[in-house]
Amino acid sequence: MHGEWENWCQCKLGMTPRHVKRFIRIYDRFGNQTSMSGLGVAALEQLIDFTEEQRNQPHTIPSTGATKTVDEMTVRELREVFCK
Repeated sequence: MHGEWENWCQCKLGMTPRHVKRFIRIYDRFGNQTSMSGLGVAALEQLIDFTEEQRNQPHTIPSTGATKTVDEMTVRELREVFCK
């Protein structure tokens, strides 16, 4: 069964099972939220464990002092703010 999943991911999607699981996890968390559509996979992965309230409020980026919302931040800024 495991080999079939791996083969299916590679042949049908052109992705590794690990990449497919990343996309599934992101979809499970955010679904079709259009507010998140401008963010890349790496940024969305940083936000999976945070509440909508945490994502929607402005945050101060420690290294620059700038205040930004999640959709304005780079992946580096997201990590800086959320991976404390």
